Amino acid sequence: MAVCPSIAIMERCDKVMAVKKLFLHQNLKISVLAREVGTNRSYLSVSIREVKCKSFSQYINHYRIEHAKYLMREKKEYPPVIPEGIDPMEEIALASGFSSSRTFIRQFRLKEGTTPARYRKAVLMGVR
Repeated sequence: MAVCPSIAIMERCDKVMAVKKLFLHQNLKISVLAREVGTNRSYLSVSIREVKCKSFSQYINHYRIEHAKYLMREKKEYPPVIPEGIDPMEEIALASGFSSSRTFIRQFRLKEGTTPARYRKAVLMGVR
């Protein structure tokens, strides 16, 4: 049985994202990911829409948010040392590939229904 080309592209894309963690690059372009997957940006964009029902940025932000949740869940002391005046959410945002904490907080709230700070507090209290 033949596999839908979009599904095959997304299987390769998900594998590349898991192995190379390209989502951690703040300025990741669809053309870069397409090259890594072995397709062109048009096919990749269509595949993301058909298979994941997301835009490219929504797809990338999904990985970034999952990475941020991992940092908050598994590395509860992250960031280990916070310099005076530095927001821990800013550190987590940057470490997860977001270019700013504002974007991170907005995208996190859209996907998770809560803020990263509340999520982290729940993790520290053992609720999540």
